[in-house]
Amino acid sequence: MAINLDLNLLSLIVFYAVLFILIYIKRKNIVVQNKILFLYKTQRFNRLMKRISDISPRFWRGFGYASIPVGFIAMAFVFAFLTYKLLTISAVPQLQLILPAPFTLATGPILFVSFWYFIISIFVVVLVHEGAHGVVAEAFRQKVKAAGAGLLAIIPLAFVEPDEKKLQKAPTKVQLSIFAAGAMANFVTAAIILLLSLFIFSPVVSSTVESNNVEIYALTKDFPAEQAGLQLEDRVLSINGIDTRSPADFSSVMQTVSPGDTVSIETERGTFNVVTTNNPRNESQAYIGVSIRAIDLQVKPELKEIYGNFPLGLLYLYNPIANTLPEYGLLQWIFALNLGIGIINMLPLGAIDGGRMASLVLQRGLKNPNRAKRVFSILTMASILLIVFNLIGPYIIRSFA
Repeated sequence: MAINLDLNLLSLIVFYAVLFILIYIKRKNIVVQNKILFLYKTQRFNRLMKRISDISPRFWRGFGYASIPVGFIAMAFVFAFLTYKLLTISAVPQLQLILPAPFTLATGPILFVSFWYFIISIFVVVLVHEGAHGVVAEAFRQKVKAAGAGLLAIIPLAFVEPDEKKLQKAPTKVQLSIFAAGAMANFVTAAIILLLSLFIFSPVVSSTVESNNVEIYALTKDFPAEQAGLQLEDRVLSINGIDTRSPADFSSVMQTVSPGDTVSIETERGTFNVVTTNNPRNESQAYIGVSIRAIDLQVKPELKEIYGNFPLGLLYLYNPIANTLPEYGLLQWIFALNLGIGIINMLPLGAIDGGRMASLVLQRGLKNPNRAKRVFSILTMASILLIVFNLIGPYIIRSFA
C-alpha cells in the first residue's frame, strides 16, 4: 500500500527535533522521572487559569459539582464495557493505542495516526483537561502550585499540580469536583465538536463533495474477503451488480445481505464470490472482513464552477465521505480522542483521575484504610487486566482460531 511520507514525515522530524532542542536548552528547569517523563513547570499557565476562574467562580464550582456524577457514570460505563468485551471474547479489537506517525495505519493493537491530526488533537485534549482541573481548583480556592508541559516518551502532555496537602484537607465533594473536572471538560469539548460536525461541517461537505470510487484499505486475516482473494487497494466497482461509488453505496448493499449469503464483488482485477459470515460486533449482520475508503474525491461539477476545489479542503477538518477511521478529519479526531481519553481516564486505576476518585470514596466509605487500599488494589489490577486484554486479547484469540 502506497504511503505518502513527504510533508508529514518532515513535520514529525522537525517537530521532535525542535522539542528535544528545547528540552536540552531548558534542561536545568526540567524534571525527569523514570527516564521517559520530562516535565517543564511554568507560572504562566497558573495565572491564566486563575484569571478564567475569577470571571465566574460560582459557575466553575457548579461545573465541578456537575462533573462528579458524570465522572462516576463514565467510570461504571468503561469498566462494564471492557468487562463485557472480556466475557464475550470478541475477535475484533475494542481498544488501540494511538501514536503519531508520518501516515495513518493500523498495526495490531497500535493505530498510527497522521502526525498533525494527532498532535493538534492531543493538544486540545490535554489543554481542556488540565485547564479544567486548574480552573475548578482555583474556584474552590485550592491554589495550583505549578503547571506546565511535558513529554512522556514521544507523547506530548500537560499537567496541573495542586497543593496536595491542602487538597487532602478539603471536603470530599471539593476533591471529587477537581478530580472529575478534567474528563468533564473533555466530554463537553467532544459534544461541541459533535454539534459543529452534525449541523455545520457534515451538511456542507456532503452537499459539495462526492466520491467516484471506493477501495479496500484493510483486510481482516482469515475472514471471507481475504480467503476469496481480495487484496489491499482493490477498487470495488460493484456488489451483486449494484455500483459502489462511495462507502455509503457499499454499506447500503451490504445491509441487504444476510450472513451465509454469497455476494459477487466486482473489482478492476476481476469478480470475486465471497460467502459472508456473521459480523463479530453484531451477529445478525453480514460481514466479509474488509475496510473500505472513498477515493477520487471531487467537488460536485455544478459547484466547482463557483467555488473551484476549495470545498475539498474541508475534508481535512471533517470527512463524512470516507466514513472510516484512517480517513477521519481533524474535528473527528478531536472528538474521538476527547471522548475516548476522557472515558479511559475515569477507570479506577492508579493515580489517574478515576483512580483518585475511587480511592477517595473507598477511604471515606470503608473507614478502614487498609481495607480501602486492598479494595482499590483489586480495582486497579482489574482495570489493568481489562485494558491489556482488550488491547491484545482479540489478536491472541485470532491466532488460535
